[in-house]
Amino acid sequence: MNWTHEYMRRLTEACDRYERTAPTVRDHCDDLYIRMGETPEQVTLAELLGIAWLWESGDTWPNGNVAANHVYRLRDRLKMDTTGNAGF
Repeated sequence: MNWTHEYMRRLTEACDRYERTAPTVRDHCDDLYIRMGETPEQVTLAELLGIAWLWESGDTWPNGNVAANHVYRLRDRLKMDTTGNAGF
């Protein structure tokens, strides 16, 4: 299995995991999944590594508040729109 398929599988898992507890995370992961499939040249390594942080500990995923804060800060650092996202 190539790394992009594994990464996209993890994004799907993140969307499912944070659907109710952190919609900001779900929305970002869903958007990233779509962009990886349609316009991969617009996805940066910094974004890939920033989101991979969610699952790097194996079966221990961060709780919804921590994950949402991480995604907010990642989007802010990457100069992505944070309108409507709660920052902590």
